[in-house]
Amino acid sequence: MKDLWKDFDARQFIKTHGPAENEELAVLAYATRLVGAIPDLAMHGGGNTSCKGIFRTASKDQIRALFIKPSGADMKTVFPEDFIALDLLSLMKSLRSVRAHGDEEITAMFRQHMLKPSNTLPSIETPMHALLENRFVIHTHPSAILALSNRIGGEKIVTDALGAEAGFIPYASLGLDLGGAVATEMKKKGLQAIVLSQHGLVTWGESAKEAYKKTIGLVSRAESHLKRTKGLSAIPESKTSVNTAMRRYKKYAPLLTELLSPYSSVLSPLISKEILDAVDGPKAREIFCTEPLNPDHLLRIKISPLFIENPDYENEDILRRQIVEGLKSFRAGYAAYLKRHAKRLHGLMPDDSEFMPRVLLMPGLGAVCAAADMQTADILRDITRQAFHVKRLIYETGGDYLGLSEDDSFEMELRRWRKQKLHPMQL
Repeated sequence: MKDLWKDFDARQFIKTHGPAENEELAVLAYATRLVGAIPDLAMHGGGNTSCKGIFRTASKDQIRALFIKPSGADMKTVFPEDFIALDLLSLMKSLRSVRAHGDEEITAMFRQHMLKPSNTLPSIETPMHALLENRFVIHTHPSAILALSNRIGGEKIVTDALGAEAGFIPYASLGLDLGGAVATEMKKKGLQAIVLSQHGLVTWGESAKEAYKKTIGLVSRAESHLKRTKGLSAIPESKTSVNTAMRRYKKYAPLLTELLSPYSSVLSPLISKEILDAVDGPKAREIFCTEPLNPDHLLRIKISPLFIENPDYENEDILRRQIVEGLKSFRAGYAAYLKRHAKRLHGLMPDDSEFMPRVLLMPGLGAVCAAADMQTADILRDITRQAFHVKRLIYETGGDYLGLSEDDSFEMELRRWRKQKLHPMQL
């Protein structure tokens, strides 16, 4: 993992973008942009950073504050003024007094403690940042870390690769549960970072540079460990050339658009030698049609892609039937998934678009990501690429993949539906 930090660039960024009274926030923004510049660390709003410092009011009062990246903001383009300022002492008091609240209550709590107006909200992971006593905190979703933790026996593998200085937390629900789990793990002495299973990595330091360097160092160690153990299993090379796959995609993209419309009328293909090796392999469904890596992946590409078995590219009528049957099967499977959790829906029901796959895996062609607009489709493509990379690493290093459980996946989807204020319907 390349270390992009340059002291000269940091000083120039502070000079250009830093508020005179808060250089710490400017250097946090600089570190955040470095992290966001590397897709294997964070992408498309995933991950977040924070620092604890002083907020100066218009009347010159000084308030101890938590500055945190807004929810969904792209790390690679964030500026100091984008960070949200929260009254740290009153927020901590609230966090320590509550036991369980839904997202709406937590959001209201955040708004109550915001020190300046903002059209955005802090991350749902804010409790984790607040409860960590360290001055600077960086949370990322590194591919190499996920390849260590998202497997059966992940805690041992993480310790083998990173040493005892890296703590480990089994998956915890975002928000208060995650914040409490991190605070509890921090009671262990000598920790320099914490790996969040099915989620990512948290590092900290007394400076943004220290926290950033820890992130790069630990991810590099994870990459080295994976490199040493790679080769225990192998995915065979595909006989399909990239050119052949591209020709097939161009020929059948109109068909795919027709069948996925109106909910997903824009396609973004993921076609490369690596992807073709993956989807053409005899274990493609077993390895890649598995649970999401983390909550961010779930909310983007849903619980699983749709796999089209033995697609017939020589006969469009047959291929149409195969895709139509695949879509029917996906919808039926999703309906069954909802029915298994019907008691938790309390009458809520997602709209029809939720019953459509976001990603199609087609042997001999690659992966096709589908959305309502090109920006979203390209985001799905990038996230799908990471999912393939991590799951392949786990397989090739002899691991058994372990993603989000169905219960945890449903909880995250339900939280999103509630946020969207869906109307009650019959299941």
